[in-house]
Amino acid sequence: YPDGITFTCLSHDIIAHETTHALLDGMHRNLTAEGSVDDLAFHEAFADIVALFQHFSLPDVLRTEISRTRGDLTIADRLAAIGQEFGRAIGMHGALRTAIGKPPDPSLIAKATEPHDRGSLLVAAVFGAFLDIYMRRTGDLFRIATEGAGILRPGAIHPDLVSRLADEARKAAQHVLTICIRALDFCPPVDLNFGDYLRAIVTADYEVSREDKYGYRIAFVESFRKWGIYPSNLQTLSPESLRWRGPQFDI
Repeated sequence: YPDGITFTCLSHDIIAHETTHALLDGMHRNLTAEGSVDDLAFHEAFADIVALFQHFSLPDVLRTEISRTRGDLTIADRLAAIGQEFGRAIGMHGALRTAIGKPPDPSLIAKATEPHDRGSLLVAAVFGAFLDIYMRRTGDLFRIATEGAGILRPGAIHPDLVSRLADEARKAAQHVLTICIRALDFCPPVDLNFGDYLRAIVTADYEVSREDKYGYRIAFVESFRKWGIYPSNLQTLSPESLRWRGPQFDI
């Protein structure tokens, strides 16, 4: 570490990130081999995804951010950032990386090659899906709180609303993280690309929930599309066309 930087500077999300690297390497050793441009980038992205959604398991932090942002998680930079303490410790103005703050740009996927930079696009796509899911889950709460107007009154929101929004954010984050982890079982063993991972996400969620009440799969497909991430060999982009299907045998 640089002079003056000790282990105590490592925040819990940095530890989660590095631990995820080790676990993922044990499960998919070929991801660190010479393969597609997405292999190492996926390693970095997946580690960030796990670390990022751990923030939502911290009740006090979550409620504080919900209260500060009045439930608008698109500006909740403390929840969407990775390595805030470490970034400040090494002289940066903020966190090492963040999943919000930049509008989706589908042209970036063709330009980014450095693993952290390319991986950040996948993280942004996953977090974008989470934000959409969160809004779907909390739409009724905002309608009730605003008497149907959709615009909150100025000032602090009621603690009861904070608690309900925090509970929905925690559930959505847990569900999204579980889907992302389960999708590893549906990824190809070699030459993984981000489009393959989208297909794995859709397939993993379909295997557990055929109904898709809150439109999780649609949220993933739309968010990935906005970032230019999808398989290039499909004529249509929908949960049905993306889902992996087993071999068909004539009997």
